[in-house]
Amino acid sequence: MTISDRARRYLATCPPAISGAGGHSQTYSVAVALTHGFQLPRGEALTLMREYSAGCQPPWSERELNHKIDEAIRKCLVFRNVSGQIP
Repeated sequence: MTISDRARRYLATCPPAISGAGGHSQTYSVAVALTHGFQLPRGEALTLMREYSAGCQPPWSERELNHKIDEAIRKCLVFRNVSGQIP
């Protein structure tokens, strides 16, 4: 099983993001898990975010998904400690 397969299985357990019910935070958490937890390259993470988004209400736009991935990559790098782990 590849890392992408494992990440896809993880996504199947994640609740969908719902507008007005913490959707931003839920989607951001998924982006962080894909880019930092599974350490997927940006392109693979974006592909899986598209799949995840299909179950969200409403689905995220391509522009929004790109922003979520970029935000997760950028912000999480700031919070990593010396050992490379997210505190």
